[in-house]
Amino acid sequence: PHVGGYTRSTAVTLKLNFTSAATFRASEDPAFTGAAFVPYTGNNQPFTLANTQGTHVVYVQFEDAIATARGKSIERKRPIPRTSPVLAW
Repeated sequence: PHVGGYTRSTAVTLKLNFTSAATFRASEDPAFTGAAFVPYTGNNQPFTLANTQGTHVVYVQFEDAIATARGKSIERKRPIPRTSPVLAW
C-alpha cells in the first residue's frame, strides 16, 4: 500500500503490527541482499532509506517462532516535510 507524504530525512520509523513475529528484516532490495533477520522488539523500528531522491519501496519480512517467513512492502516518497515519517503496515 502507498502511504502519502514526503520527507527530507533518510531516517524513518517502520510502524509494524505483527503479533506473531519473532524476527524481521527490512530492505529497499526485494531480494533482501545483506539484510539479516534481527529480533522483533516492538512495533516501532528505525530504518534508514537510501540517500537518493524519488520513490522508495521498503520491503519487510517477518519470521514467526518456527521461522515461517511472511512479507509486506510499502512505498514511501521523499522529499518535503522535516519530520521523520512513520511507515505503517
